[in-house]
Amino acid sequence: MAINGAIDSYTAPVSAVPGSVVPVDIFFRNTGDEDGSFRTRIDYGSTSIWGLRGTMALGPGQLTADWHDIIMPSTDTVFNAHLLVWDPIGEGWWIADILSFTVTAEVAPLLPQAEIVGIQELPASAPPDTLIEVVVTVRNVGASVGNVQLRALLNTTPLTVDPEFVDLGVNGEQDFSFSFSMPSSNVVLILNAYSWNGTEWVPDDSEALNILVDEALPPPSYTNLTPTVFAGKATFG
Repeated sequence: MAINGAIDSYTAPVSAVPGSVVPVDIFFRNTGDEDGSFRTRIDYGSTSIWGLRGTMALGPGQLTADWHDIIMPSTDTVFNAHLLVWDPIGEGWWIADILSFTVTAEVAPLLPQAEIVGIQELPASAPPDTLIEVVVTVRNVGASVGNVQLRALLNTTPLTVDPEFVDLGVNGEQDFSFSFSMPSSNVVLILNAYSWNGTEWVPDDSEALNILVDEALPPPSYTNLTPTVFAGKATFG
C-alpha cells in the first residue's frame, strides 16, 4: 500500500459574517503502511490557504488535525479541503484526498454608529474656578436606528453628561451638554461617542481637547514709591 492518507472529518461554522475569520479544522490519518509526510490546503475560488501546522510526519494509522483561518467571502462559498502526501521517490506533493463543504454568508446586522460632528467653541485657556460649559453634537451615521451616547472625561475624571443617551434615527443628531470648573492646572478634555449594538456599548469616535490654565496676575506693588507734592497734596508714583 505504501504511503497514503485520508480525511476523516472537519469542523467549520455553518455560516459566517463576510470579512470575519472562519476557523476550519481538518482531521486526517495516515492510511498507508509506511511513515509519511502530510500537509493540508483549502482552496476556494482562486485562493489557497495552507494549514497552519505546515508539514506533519505520521506513522501508519496515526490521526491528527490541521488548522486554517479563512476570511469569509461576501457570498456563500464552497471550500475544498485537500490532503497532500509527500512522494519521496518522485519528490513532490500529490493529492491523497479531497473533502468539500459550504459556508453560508450571513447578512451583517444593521447597526447605529456614533460620530462627533460638532463641538461648541471652547476657550484655549481659562483662570482657575472658571465655569466652562460644553455642547457636543453627535450624529448617527450608521445603517439603523439605535441608541447613541457621549461620555466625557476631564483628564481621568468622568463628567456628568445630559442626556445620558438617546435613540437616534439614521443621520439624526443630538446635542449633549455638560460643564466643569476649571482646575488650577492644564487639562485634557476627552470626548467619546458610543453606539449600542444590542448587547454592549461600542466606542465609535473620540476627540481630545487641551485647555490651559491662566495664571493669576500678581497684585500691583506699592513699595519704594517717591512722594510727589501737588498744591499741598502728596501723591505716590
